[in-house]
Amino acid sequence: MKTAALIVAGGVGMRVGAPLPKQFLPLAGKPLILHTLEAFEKAPSIHAILLLLPQEWIDHFRSKILPLGYFLKLQKILPGGKTRQDSTRAGFQGIEGPFDVVLVHDGARPLIEVETIERCVKAAAEYGAALVACPSKDTVKEADAEGWVQKTVDRNKIYLAQTPQAARYKVLQEALEKAYGEGFQGTDEASLIERNGVRVKIVECDASNMKVTTPLDFRVAEALLNGRSK
Repeated sequence: MKTAALIVAGGVGMRVGAPLPKQFLPLAGKPLILHTLEAFEKAPSIHAILLLLPQEWIDHFRSKILPLGYFLKLQKILPGGKTRQDSTRAGFQGIEGPFDVVLVHDGARPLIEVETIERCVKAAAEYGAALVACPSKDTVKEADAEGWVQKTVDRNKIYLAQTPQAARYKVLQEALEKAYGEGFQGTDEASLIERNGVRVKIVECDASNMKVTTPLDFRVAEALLNGRSK
């Protein structure tokens, strides 16, 4: 079984107030995106990596960041689209050769662990589609447009979606093309697959597989990464 991984880092991500996109900022001694790529380079189930970046930052990545790592599986560096979904579709269209499973991961989730990648790929191969998600630890409220609580949701049924998200090649292909053809924009790959009538299996993960967006996120992620190295 062969798996291709699309690492989606197509956003500029300047919310941290830095002159570089967040995926290029230093985190625990190296650019954030390298932590992400290293996890997929180490994962036995991954055979090819395609990285989606903002078009205007690809040369910077190639000249300044790529030489800091060593990635035999990194096959292509492609320009991302305007949305996450556009980037995923662009990456999917860039896949060459036969693959059984395609996995999509946020480039800004640098704490992903190899074991989680392996479980996600295995579940996708077995069930057709899978996503990594974190069980909710908080009480969940459903509110109206004016901020009034309408009801309390059973948190035992609530999961916070993360990445990676993976599917058999044909499952993801059909979901992407149907969404594109109908002009539908989903918030993640699983939402596209779900609306195409395919069930998605949850692979549980903890909150440490965080998406790094704000300056506080960088501090938390650095502490977690430093803790792993001890």
